[in-house]
Amino acid sequence: APATGKYQFSGAVTLTGVVAGHTNCVIELVTSNRVYQVANFHPLNMSSGGVVTWPWSVMLVDMDAGDTAFVRVTVSGGTKVVDVYGGAAAALYTFFCGCRIV
Repeated sequence: APATGKYQFSGAVTLTGVVAGHTNCVIELVTSNRVYQVANFHPLNMSSGGVVTWPWSVMLVDMDAGDTAFVRVTVSGGTKVVDVYGGAAAALYTFFCGCRIV
């Protein structure tokens, strides 16, 4: 964070390669001060052809100057690799953005 204040974050995560063995998915916003759970779900139940998209909107977060933020995705169960899918600028499947509001 360039300055202390409240920051607004949003994003979406698209996963590919989800199969029956994958039993849990946790998406978290990790900041220097705290971990915020964005989602906790069974990925196969949410998938279509092995693809899951989980959009999330506004999270307001207190941050101090110099703090950082990133998104962490953990998929458990199963032995197959799950990929975080992205694309060209015209087709944003996975993204993360934030701005200072106060």
